[in-house]
Amino acid sequence: MLDPDTFWQDNEFRIDPWGEDFELPISIGELETDSTQLVHPDVEGLNGQPRQPEQLPPLPEQLIFIDGRRRLDRRLIGRNNGSMLYGAFATIGVGAVQINLNSEQNATYRDILIRRVLSFSGKIAGIPQYQVAVPDTLGSAPLIYAFNHQLVTEKEDPQSAQTKVLQLMREEEMRLARELAVLPNNLIFLDGNLFSRLEQAIGYVKTMRRQYLSRDWLWHLQSGQRTGIFSIGRGENELWSWYIRSGTQNLNLSRMGYHGLHGIVRLEMYVAGTPLDTVRRIADLTTILIPQYASHPTRDPRAPQNLIPVGALEKELGRYMGNRNIIARRIQNFLAAGGMVV
Repeated sequence: MLDPDTFWQDNEFRIDPWGEDFELPISIGELETDSTQLVHPDVEGLNGQPRQPEQLPPLPEQLIFIDGRRRLDRRLIGRNNGSMLYGAFATIGVGAVQINLNSEQNATYRDILIRRVLSFSGKIAGIPQYQVAVPDTLGSAPLIYAFNHQLVTEKEDPQSAQTKVLQLMREEEMRLARELAVLPNNLIFLDGNLFSRLEQAIGYVKTMRRQYLSRDWLWHLQSGQRTGIFSIGRGENELWSWYIRSGTQNLNLSRMGYHGLHGIVRLEMYVAGTPLDTVRRIADLTTILIPQYASHPTRDPRAPQNLIPVGALEKELGRYMGNRNIIARRIQNFLAAGGMVV
């Protein structure tokens, strides 16, 4: 086991000169469903025709929007016996917005969680498992970064360490979703793909990295319309999914210079334990709810895909995560005091 007191020096760690404000040569992306999986494009039998329900299905008592943020506070590079090592001081934040669908339509933040972690990739022998306290020269509370074997991978590339941070954030999101699923008559939206089964949870995928249906089926969708339900994958990982165009009817995307697929988002639910009739009812419900909570381009550059409750939650999480520049300086001072090359 390496000595925690000399861990940084033994592995010749230093701050990555590439800087946190720049994308890595290999970009880290959202974890996505494999597009090579089996796709059944029309399990609902709409034959490519858009659907906009005439009657609104019964509303749940409350909507819950769950999202997380991850931030690299400082990236590290090192070397051990000729092998490259990579690491990152990272902060993740996870929380929820709960909207009670009563006459007041009140919304509240809840269950905000902030975790600071260290993640490493590369062949680091006997990595210590402990907490690193980054002090503040002005006397405020230290920042506690924790790391263990779950945040270490032997792959010698910088993205692997950051992928571990992303996976941890996703796990915290699903943990929160399971805790909130016990609330009566609710509908849970998770920002991004689903990675664990939860019957009443919907994955809200706003970035189209892969296309599962014909572009012609998507191009002509109007605001509040959806495609037919299709399925992705097979067995215990099979998903129900559908596309919808977000935004209000009076939002002229073409006049604003957006392309024809702008505003298209994909939603997904696990097939296991979720009958098609239930998914159809929820899919119809999203044709009303998604445009209702869609952001506007004058306030959010990711509009209308980004939802207003999610955008507000991201800002709230950022407030709890702290000022990135100040934290980066604190880490740099900490590493310099320990004999690291900065």
